[in-house]
Amino acid sequence: MPDSDRNVVDVMGVLGGSAGIVTGLTFIPHEALAGMRWGISGMPALLVAVVERISPDFAFVPSWEPWAAEAHDRIAAGGADVFWAVPGPFGAVAQRDGWDETLRRTLADPDSLREDLESEMPAVLEAVRRGTALGARAIVLA
Repeated sequence: MPDSDRNVVDVMGVLGGSAGIVTGLTFIPHEALAGMRWGISGMPALLVAVVERISPDFAFVPSWEPWAAEAHDRIAAGGADVFWAVPGPFGAVAQRDGWDETLRRTLADPDSLREDLESEMPAVLEAVRRGTALGARAIVLA
């Protein structure tokens, strides 16, 4: 079984309750990686350096970043599975309107909030389509 297929089986098995250990990278800030002093700049290259050094089973790639497609390709070529992170509709509305206001609307004005959440769905679906087209191994609604 190719390494990338093994990774997904391992991750999915552990998520399903099987014994085992998987490793992965989630949302690591650029500043944290740049602080490693590897002499590398740019997030895709920094993520690849981490993949090469610690061999994680998977790495999250934030779909909203301008470098996401490049990071996907480089991480996948480095042997880790790409988990394509997509902002969910609730988070998108909260980013726009503020978390306090959006949480308040869950009780005070749920019908209006539902409309706003539905209006975010085309962007969510487009981000999912981009990740699927690139060959991401999983989509993470973040």
